[in-house]
Amino acid sequence: MKPALLETACALYSQETKTNPFNTWLIVENEDVRHRAFELIKTPVLQTRITTIKTLAHTILKEQNAGIRIIPPEEQYLLFSALAKKIFDKKSAETKTITENLIDLYITLTLNCAECPADTDKGQKAAELFSAYRAWCRENNAVDAISALAYAVPLAEQMQADTVICFCLKSTTKQAEKLLAAFTKNPITFQTEPEITAETKVLSYKTVREELEQTCEKICRMQENGIPPEDILLLTPALQTTLPLLEEVAAGFRVNKTTPLTFKTPERKSIANIPAVRAVLALVSAGINAEETDLQIILDCPHFRIKRRGITAGKLRKAVRITGSTDWRNLQTDDDETLKTVLAEILDTAETRQKNAETLRERITALRQDLQDLGWTESPMTPAGHAARTAFFSLLDRLAAAKAAEKKCPNYEFLQILTRGCRKNAGIPYPENETAFKIAKIRSAAGTKTPHVFIIGLTAKSIPNISATLPLLTVQETKTLLPDRYRKSAEETAYYFSSAAASAGKTCTLSYAKTDTGKTNSPSPYLTRISEADDAEIRELQHSIPGSQKTAGYAIAKCQNLPEAFGIQSAERTAERIRTAEPVPAFSEERFSALYRETETVSPTFLETYAECPFAWYLKHHLRLEQTDAASSEALRLGNVMHNVLETYFTRHDRITPETKDAAYRELAELISAEMERAGIKTPSWKAKTLQYLDGTKSTLAGFIEQELAFAEQGYTTDASWVEREVEADLDGISIKGRVDRVLRKEDGTFFVLDYKTGNVKENAETALQLPLYSEAVRQMIGGTPAVGQYFQIAPNSVGISTPFKNGADEMIAYAKQRAKEICEAIQSGYCKPNADCKNRYCPFKRVCRKTEGGEDD
Repeated sequence: MKPALLETACALYSQETKTNPFNTWLIVENEDVRHRAFELIKTPVLQTRITTIKTLAHTILKEQNAGIRIIPPEEQYLLFSALAKKIFDKKSAETKTITENLIDLYITLTLNCAECPADTDKGQKAAELFSAYRAWCRENNAVDAISALAYAVPLAEQMQADTVICFCLKSTTKQAEKLLAAFTKNPITFQTEPEITAETKVLSYKTVREELEQTCEKICRMQENGIPPEDILLLTPALQTTLPLLEEVAAGFRVNKTTPLTFKTPERKSIANIPAVRAVLALVSAGINAEETDLQIILDCPHFRIKRRGITAGKLRKAVRITGSTDWRNLQTDDDETLKTVLAEILDTAETRQKNAETLRERITALRQDLQDLGWTESPMTPAGHAARTAFFSLLDRLAAAKAAEKKCPNYEFLQILTRGCRKNAGIPYPENETAFKIAKIRSAAGTKTPHVFIIGLTAKSIPNISATLPLLTVQETKTLLPDRYRKSAEETAYYFSSAAASAGKTCTLSYAKTDTGKTNSPSPYLTRISEADDAEIRELQHSIPGSQKTAGYAIAKCQNLPEAFGIQSAERTAERIRTAEPVPAFSEERFSALYRETETVSPTFLETYAECPFAWYLKHHLRLEQTDAASSEALRLGNVMHNVLETYFTRHDRITPETKDAAYRELAELISAEMERAGIKTPSWKAKTLQYLDGTKSTLAGFIEQELAFAEQGYTTDASWVEREVEADLDGISIKGRVDRVLRKEDGTFFVLDYKTGNVKENAETALQLPLYSEAVRQMIGGTPAVGQYFQIAPNSVGISTPFKNGADEMIAYAKQRAKEICEAIQSGYCKPNADCKNRYCPFKRVCRKTEGGEDD
């Protein structure tokens, strides 16, 4: 394999620095390439002499003692925001995007030595703002990171650099070209001519997650086959959006089944979503207009020294559901005094000092004191939390040091500034270990060589990604201002893509995903120029925890010994040999007896799963196996919606009567709409499901209210304390514990348990153990006479009550108690064979069922 161009450039730089270290420079395209250059150069060198053009300007200003201060991005944002309020109308100035768009436009114009067109009102105001900003910079002897290039040009001519090596500078702007021309008259230029020589595959995957999972699986296998991590490079045109998902996916992968798979990148992880920092932002938000989410985050934060008095985020959520109120200081619930006291303390802390603060600097000082008082400043944290705290305080230091920090800053703007800073200007390194492969932007690979390269995310949307307009400008204004912009951008993108593919020494795998969050993707034209994409071979994810669980499931289904699996609750529990011959129990009786003693508390669901199928119980409750065919998260959310709605309604009302049915209809409809919004996930499929569900609300509620009127006519009412109530009972040595949806009672003491079902109801009385066991638990807790428990099916176009029990409540409970005892004995004996008569079409483990997938019928 020939030496890469970067290796050659670094070798020349090393040679020149031996005799002239101060006046020998290596100028590269971006920070990624700069980091790789330092990795290649083993000898000590001056850090400032290997640089990008932007940091070259900063070095020149510093070394020539220009006395010019380079303002950080946070201060630039503050200045633009303040000027926008003066020049633009108040409504426009307060929008979240106007300041960002103005900064982006200013950067583009400055780099291309262009002036803002003033043909429109918006253009005139933008030009006025830029002029005012530059005037402020001159008055304060300051420049931003971009305008520093122009200020450095006259000083660059005085530097007299002897040797300047320019490596693959393809996308230089006019301002950068001016600086380079002033800095050196005879640069040594390295420019690669991309040629793909490695074995190349072009693949397509169904989804973005599948693309990342399969890539991680391949990387794990490569490392186990002796390929070092530094010989593996992952490239993508959309690094910022790829990193969060890659972090989530890679977390489940292990090399050699023990070492987590990690990656390294020059990019830094935003601290905005680190829990410790998210809690601080919630505290600031609570001081403005506290939302339920803010208070939940604060209550859940272990780093705040708050006298919680047993109040949790769950209790707060229940209080809101019961009262429908967000008057945090006056919530009326069973725990109203305690809850109000805790919330008042949180709000007092969030509000008191900020009320007396006016300027940004004063607000920062007040926040620091609040965090000190709450114990956040010194609280023990994880390494990531500690790094995020350090980065957050550094952000506060930079903001407080800005001259604009002396100006008045409303509390809502303070929150915006902090949130933006945490997202864009404050970051921490991604964790890495000995398995860390490198991930970078496509343009960082030009002129380099890595044996094995993966280039992912090659959709037409991602590459080329060239906007038709500049921020705030029209298409015509953009074309007039920068006529060659589109052509030049397209040429640069094609060059960097070809260079990335050519950087592979042995293998190059290029891929794209056909869909992304429900939207269809087409392959990038650069990808199809190489080859049409083949459907990727989908491998078992043997190196991921979820994948290992599925592999174990399939082995179980075929009556094979379990593989050396990981990611299941206990390795000891997966080491059992599955036996099928009678009468030997399927598992070690001694071990199961030790794990499941008679005195162990179990839930009715635990017992009911075993009653339906011992093998399904083994997979779900013993192995904790991933439910490979479970209902989607959207279906689960829909079920939670109705449970939450009905919990809220019946903690406010004890029944629905003919006089209240119209009001009940309106209230329930409003609760459903609000809960759907609260539970929403921002995907097209969820939005479609929401519309479909709300369309069916009218008939669903009509049927629901009809049945509730029947309950009321029979004399049944609902006590708020028996809605979503936890119950427990002792069944002759077996302790059960669970949660009932609702208990309805009459004045004579008769009651029955109601179980909501948004899906299918159970029809087999022999396996339906929840209702009778819950009925016995309620009887032990409050006395009274139980009636037969009922399922209440509440689904679009399907509403009604049913029960699988033909006999009375006493017979129902007696049978369930005897069955529970038999099940516990069977579990302790290790009997976990599949139920040949099980008719559950929706079993989440049907794809690994021994009965249907190659196992014996018994």
